[in-house]
Amino acid sequence: MNAVGIDVSKGKSTVIALAPGGKLLARPFEVLHTKSGIKELISFVHTLGADTRIVMEHTGRYYEPLLQRLAASDLFVTAVNPKLIKDFGNNTLRKVKTDKADAKKIARYALDNWCDLRQHTGMDTTRTQLKTLNRQFAFCMKQKTACKNNLIALIDQVYPGANTYFESPARADGSQKWVDYVSAFWHVDYVCSMRLSTFTERYRKWCHRHGYNFQSDKPRMLWEKAKDLIAMLPMDKMTKSLVQTAVAQLNVLSKTVETLRTQMIELAEKLPEYPVVIAMNGVGATLASQLIAEIGDITRFPRRGSLTAFAGVDPGAKQSGTMQLRSNKIERPHFIIHQTEGVTILTTSSKPFDFRTMLYLNLLLMCVLIFSGRQEVLILSFLLSILVFATVGSAAQTVKFILGFLALLVLQYGAELLRSTDLPCGLILVPQLIAFIALRIYPFVVLGIALKKSTNIAEITTALSRLRLHRGIILSIVVMIRYLPAMKDDFRVIVDAMRLKGIPVSLGYVVRHPMKAIEYFVVPMLFRSEKITEEFSGAALVKGYEYSGTRASYFDVRMGGKDWAMIFLAPLAFVLCMTLV
Repeated sequence: MNAVGIDVSKGKSTVIALAPGGKLLARPFEVLHTKSGIKELISFVHTLGADTRIVMEHTGRYYEPLLQRLAASDLFVTAVNPKLIKDFGNNTLRKVKTDKADAKKIARYALDNWCDLRQHTGMDTTRTQLKTLNRQFAFCMKQKTACKNNLIALIDQVYPGANTYFESPARADGSQKWVDYVSAFWHVDYVCSMRLSTFTERYRKWCHRHGYNFQSDKPRMLWEKAKDLIAMLPMDKMTKSLVQTAVAQLNVLSKTVETLRTQMIELAEKLPEYPVVIAMNGVGATLASQLIAEIGDITRFPRRGSLTAFAGVDPGAKQSGTMQLRSNKIERPHFIIHQTEGVTILTTSSKPFDFRTMLYLNLLLMCVLIFSGRQEVLILSFLLSILVFATVGSAAQTVKFILGFLALLVLQYGAELLRSTDLPCGLILVPQLIAFIALRIYPFVVLGIALKKSTNIAEITTALSRLRLHRGIILSIVVMIRYLPAMKDDFRVIVDAMRLKGIPVSLGYVVRHPMKAIEYFVVPMLFRSEKITEEFSGAALVKGYEYSGTRASYFDVRMGGKDWAMIFLAPLAFVLCMTLV
């Protein structure tokens, strides 16, 4: 049981070997990243015995030649996250940062975490290759976007709007119809210099040459629009060269991007987790390849929290003295990770009621409570709402809501019993009225809290889109949902500001000075509300909520068995309640 720690750097590495207890087996020495140097290192490791494990850090690309050569020699070798090494064994006040010290630290880490070390496999090589392809893909995509924007900027000066005349999607090789069009008809004056018949014939030949579908009415539309356009650059050889050079650059990058995309998909299909990732809702072949490339081997994450921590979206715990964060974890993961017979499986975790079901239940309760004031109907409404809440809330929260509802019932019936006494009528009617109103609002409050706990904005938007609602209605609902928590936070800021200014903030002050309270609190909230609404509306538009095409969704928004059961059984329960009871 020996550990070899390797501190990798560019072109060379520092190696040290330790036995259990920190016993030094070999003094630190350097190994060059050459065939002969790595061969000597392999021979050295063989002398230590079969039960030897080699550990190094992920250090850019420098570690990969060494890792692959050692793995090909049937040695146990692994590469770990540098952060794990950095946070390991910091039990000294002295800051020692040398290659020898780092190699020794890595070897000590290997001995202390012997059972958790994972051996590098051939699949890891494939994943490394896929990751490299993905990084090149991202780089070329940025270059393609820059070239596309550059071409559009040139087109705006020689043929304004030409990039908007064609809606054909990009081909498999990355070519686009509007790009090929501006390459051939590169200037608006060039189009205008031809008669309509001549332009039509040239356009037809161009479509045939490039394999595009020829529409008989398209040439006339292009020619007539060109007659009304103004070019900023003259129609000369220099302008033509600028446009066609920009087109050539874009076409080369488009072809490169599509080639890399094809290679990524082909490589990802060889990995066992690809069918699972591609089956996720909203994930296509390209995104699936990118997810696999950046996540790596998903089996190295024992829990879903490990994956979210790796992605940097799972905040850590923060507690000191009396200060403690309310929440330090993601409450609703949408998939879980497990292994069955060596195969990694990602499955959707149990989900609460769909947003559309909650919306339907809200409307149903509203109609029933308006047209029927019977106590049985009210109790049934609460039972349905608490049933929905129980799927997302804790048992303690569910019990609290039930006790709150029972307390309101006791208040109402208690006020009824006090009518026969000699107490003033006002003392009886006021609590009775409060209980009456609160009991009818209570189910909607429970449903609202359940909705807040279980559904985010993206899921709500997707669910509303599935209902075929107008984009304006969806946008209004999204802004409204986002507005309420923001308004609450802003009101707290206003209250704190009033306190700093020496203005008393209490219910008694508001009752005694209602006009001043309106001036101090309501007026600032009105101005702030207008700004909040404008900001949220702009943010929603920037995020593409008005996009008319088909929107993909990260979340699996679909109606389940319990949703359909609630939709059909809830109205049946109300009918039976109102007819039989």
